[in-house]
Amino acid sequence: MNIWDHLYNQDILDREAREEMRAECLAEGRAEGLAEGKAEGRAEERLFLLSKLMKKSYTAEDAMDFLEIPPDQRAYYAERLAQQNQAPKP
Repeated sequence: MNIWDHLYNQDILDREAREEMRAECLAEGRAEGLAEGKAEGRAEERLFLLSKLMKKSYTAEDAMDFLEIPPDQRAYYAERLAQQNQAPKP
């Protein structure tokens, strides 16, 4: 095998490795994006439900208890509720 054949074969192997790596990265990115999207959707749903419960005379704390929101996530929802209440209403 001469040097040109060797370089040609190495180029093909490198290209295949790059394509395989690209496919793996795309799959990983899709999985991460899907997980983030689901988490964001759950957070938005919880925020919606908290707002609905608070309109029915629940306190924010009681609404979070009712929805069984973990204590470590409550500050996040309290902040989001405060932002939501400060936003101008159409």
